[in-house]
Amino acid sequence: MLEYPIKSMVVIALAIFVLRTYSQTPSFTNLVDPVNIHKCAAQPDILNRICCVFPPFFTREIAKQCGGGVLGEFVDEKHNVSAFTRVGFDCTHWYCVLDKYNLLDEQGVFDLEKYYAHLDLWVSLNPMFADPMLEAKVFCKDEFRPEFPIQTCQFFNFQACIRNYINVECPIYIPSSECDEKKEFLKDCKQFFHKRK
Repeated sequence: MLEYPIKSMVVIALAIFVLRTYSQTPSFTNLVDPVNIHKCAAQPDILNRICCVFPPFFTREIAKQCGGGVLGEFVDEKHNVSAFTRVGFDCTHWYCVLDKYNLLDEQGVFDLEKYYAHLDLWVSLNPMFADPMLEAKVFCKDEFRPEFPIQTCQFFNFQACIRNYINVECPIYIPSSECDEKKEFLKDCKQFFHKRK
């Protein structure tokens, strides 16, 4: 006799829990600002423009010593800016680069604290990037937390997170109409490229 009322109360309690949970869960439309999603769809012609001027985190010489090469070069003579696309991003390459910069621990595993100290040194040489770098370090550490400790083969993805964050929050753009368009696009669509806390 007592079994039926207990089962009923459990079912009712579960139903109330589900209703409360779903009524408090924001809908997808509430997760993002009301921005024209079509406007913010990936636009390679805008996103692939090299507009943010920031020096590499590792020297070209070390990259070459570790088997990396240069795939392409971008030169903007009007604004005296050049950039290179490097190749050679396999595990051996990154192990070599990280080892040469002493960014591995005693067991040969990527050391996040040493890497962040390396980025702090980079910021001391490029102080205009201090704010976006601090934000990038916090953001990427949070994004990659489930993968810690980061394996050497995954370092490229982690560094790409840092670079992409800085590209979105870039403090120095090449002064051109094309780069102004990219800057405006990223400003309007930032929420689709990384979360803002």
